[in-house]
Amino acid sequence: MKTLISGTRMGATPIATISERGKLMFNDSATRLLGLDLNRYMSIASDERFCDGSVLYLIPGRQSTQSAFKVSLRGSYAYVSMPKFFESVKLDFVHKVISYSMSALRQANGLMWLLRKQEFEMSRSPETFGF
Repeated sequence: MKTLISGTRMGATPIATISERGKLMFNDSATRLLGLDLNRYMSIASDERFCDGSVLYLIPGRQSTQSAFKVSLRGSYAYVSMPKFFESVKLDFVHKVISYSMSALRQANGLMWLLRKQEFEMSRSPETFGF
Protein backbone atom coordinates (compact mmCIF):
# COMPACT_ATOMS: atom_id res chain seq x y z
CA MET A 1 0.00 0.00 0.00
CA LYS A 2 1.35 3.45 -0.94
CA THR A 3 1.30 6.23 1.63
CA LEU A 4 -0.05 9.69 0.87
CA ILE A 5 2.29 12.57 1.63
CA SER A 6 1.12 16.12 0.84
CA GLY A 7 -1.20 14.93 -1.89
CA THR A 8 1.34 12.71 -3.64
CA ARG A 9 1.89 8.99 -3.27
CA MET A 10 5.26 7.59 -2.36
CA GLY A 11 6.68 6.21 -5.58
CA ALA A 12 4.53 8.57 -7.65
CA THR A 13 5.80 10.03 -10.91
CA PRO A 14 8.18 12.97 -10.38
CA ILE A 15 6.37 16.14 -11.45
CA ALA A 16 7.12 19.85 -11.31
CA THR A 17 4.21 22.31 -11.33
CA ILE A 18 4.25 26.08 -11.62
CA SER A 19 2.21 27.78 -8.88
CA GLU A 20 0.10 30.87 -9.54
CA ARG A 21 2.92 32.94 -7.95
CA GLY A 22 5.62 31.61 -10.28
CA LYS A 23 7.16 28.99 -8.02
CA LEU A 24 8.32 25.79 -9.68
CA MET A 25 7.09 23.25 -7.14
CA PHE A 26 8.43 19.69 -7.03
CA ASN A 27 6.35 16.85 -5.65
CA ASP A 28 7.94 14.49 -3.12
CA SER A 29 9.16 12.08 -5.81
CA ALA A 30 10.81 14.89 -7.78
CA THR A 31 12.36 16.34 -4.62
CA ARG A 32 13.95 12.97 -3.83
CA LEU A 33 14.96 12.32 -7.45
CA LEU A 34 16.74 15.67 -7.73
CA GLY A 35 18.34 15.28 -4.29
CA LEU A 36 17.04 18.68 -3.25
CA ASP A 37 17.85 18.04 0.40
CA LEU A 38 21.53 18.37 -0.65
CA ASN A 39 21.31 20.30 -3.91
CA ARG A 40 20.05 23.66 -2.67
CA TYR A 41 20.50 25.64 -5.90
CA MET A 42 19.00 25.21 -9.34
CA SER A 43 20.03 26.56 -12.73
CA ILE A 44 17.36 26.58 -15.41
CA ALA A 45 17.44 27.10 -19.16
CA SER A 46 15.04 26.94 -22.06
CA ASP A 47 15.79 25.62 -25.53
CA GLU A 48 15.79 28.03 -28.48
CA ARG A 49 13.76 25.49 -30.45
CA PHE A 50 11.12 25.50 -27.69
CA CYS A 51 11.01 29.18 -26.74
CA ASP A 52 7.44 28.74 -25.46
CA GLY A 53 8.62 27.04 -22.27
CA SER A 54 7.47 23.59 -23.38
CA VAL A 55 10.97 22.18 -22.73
CA LEU A 56 13.16 23.28 -19.83
CA TYR A 57 16.50 22.08 -18.51
CA LEU A 58 17.39 21.95 -14.82
CA ILE A 59 20.83 21.57 -13.28
CA PRO A 60 20.74 21.05 -9.50
CA GLY A 61 23.80 22.16 -7.56
CA ARG A 62 25.18 22.50 -4.07
CA GLN A 63 26.72 25.95 -4.50
CA SER A 64 25.32 29.33 -5.38
CA THR A 65 26.23 30.79 -8.74
CA GLN A 66 25.26 34.06 -10.37
CA SER A 67 22.64 32.32 -12.52
CA ALA A 68 21.30 29.83 -9.94
CA PHE A 69 18.01 30.03 -8.04
CA LYS A 70 17.82 29.02 -4.37
CA VAL A 71 15.81 25.89 -3.61
CA SER A 72 13.43 26.24 -0.67
CA LEU A 73 12.02 23.31 1.28
CA ARG A 74 8.56 23.32 2.80
CA GLY A 75 7.28 20.12 4.33
CA SER A 76 7.65 17.25 1.87
CA TYR A 77 8.10 19.39 -1.23
CA ALA A 78 10.67 21.79 -2.60
CA TYR A 79 10.26 24.84 -4.80
CA VAL A 80 12.19 27.48 -6.68
CA SER A 81 10.67 30.94 -7.02
CA MET A 82 11.22 32.33 -10.53
CA PRO A 83 8.20 34.21 -11.86
CA LYS A 84 10.31 36.51 -14.04
CA PHE A 85 11.85 33.53 -15.84
CA PHE A 86 8.41 32.05 -16.57
CA GLU A 87 7.15 35.44 -17.74
CA SER A 88 10.17 35.71 -20.07
CA VAL A 89 9.15 32.48 -21.84
CA LYS A 90 5.54 33.71 -21.86
CA LEU A 91 3.98 31.00 -19.69
CA ASP A 92 0.56 32.01 -18.31
CA PHE A 93 1.01 30.45 -14.87
CA VAL A 94 -1.44 32.91 -13.28
CA HIS A 95 -4.47 31.61 -15.19
CA LYS A 96 -3.38 28.05 -16.04
CA VAL A 97 -1.97 25.09 -14.15
CA ILE A 98 1.21 24.08 -15.96
CA SER A 99 3.01 20.85 -15.07
CA TYR A 100 6.17 19.16 -16.32
CA SER A 101 7.29 15.54 -16.46
CA MET A 102 10.96 14.92 -15.72
CA SER A 103 13.70 12.75 -17.19
CA ALA A 104 17.46 12.60 -16.73
CA LEU A 105 19.99 13.65 -19.37
CA ARG A 106 23.61 12.61 -19.01
CA GLN A 107 26.09 15.26 -20.13
CA ALA A 108 29.89 15.27 -20.20
CA ASN A 109 29.95 17.50 -17.12
CA GLY A 110 27.28 15.62 -15.16
CA LEU A 111 23.56 15.06 -14.94
CA MET A 112 20.86 17.53 -15.94
CA TRP A 113 17.11 17.15 -16.02
CA LEU A 114 14.80 17.59 -18.97
CA LEU A 115 11.33 18.93 -18.17
CA ARG A 116 8.58 18.54 -20.75
CA LYS A 117 5.34 20.41 -20.40
CA GLN A 118 2.51 17.96 -20.09
CA GLU A 119 -0.27 17.98 -22.65
CA PHE A 120 -2.93 19.40 -20.36
CA GLU A 121 -3.30 22.85 -18.90
CA MET A 122 -6.19 23.36 -16.51
CA SER A 123 -7.57 26.84 -16.02
CA ARG A 124 -7.17 28.45 -12.60
CA SER A 125 -10.33 30.50 -13.15
CA PRO A 126 -12.99 30.24 -10.43
CA GLU A 127 -15.57 29.12 -13.02
CA THR A 128 -13.57 25.94 -13.61
CA PHE A 129 -13.87 24.95 -9.97
CA GLY A 130 -17.53 25.91 -9.55
CA PHE A 131 -16.96 28.97 -7.33
